[in-house]
Amino acid sequence: MNKIQFLVCNISSKLSADINELIFKNVQESAAESIQRKYYYRVRLNLDAFLFLRKIKQCKYLITPASVSYINNIIRFYSTRIKYTFIQEPGIWLDMLQDVIDWYRHYISFNINNVYYIINNVKNSNIIYAQTGIDWWENF
Repeated sequence: MNKIQFLVCNISSKLSADINELIFKNVQESAAESIQRKYYYRVRLNLDAFLFLRKIKQCKYLITPASVSYINNIIRFYSTRIKYTFIQEPGIWLDMLQDVIDWYRHYISFNINNVYYIINNVKNSNIIYAQTGIDWWENF
C-alpha cells in the first residue's frame, strides 16, 4: 500500500473499502491533473514570451519612441516570469534576443539590461552550458 492510499484510508477509516478506493482514485486523478496544469502553464508562459519577442522583432519598423516604454515593461515582466529551465532551444532564444538588442538599442529609452538579464538566465539555466561552459547551440 503506498503512502497516499494509507493516509486516505486512515483519514476515513469509518468508511467502507469501496468508498476509500473511490476517494483514493479521485486523489490520484486530481494530483495528475494538477501536475499537468502546472507544466502546461509554465510552458505556455515561455511560449507567450517567445511569441512577444518574435512579434517585436518582426514589427521593428512600426515601433515609435513612445511604444518603447511599453516594450520595456513587457520585457521586464517576462524576465521575472519565464521558466528558464523549460527552454528547449536556447540558441533560438539567444538569437532573437540579440536581434532585439540590435534593432532597439538606438532608442535612448530602451532598457537593454532587461534583455541581457534574460540572455544570461537562458545561458545559465541550460544544463550543458552550466556544466561545461560550452555554447553547444552555436554548433547547430
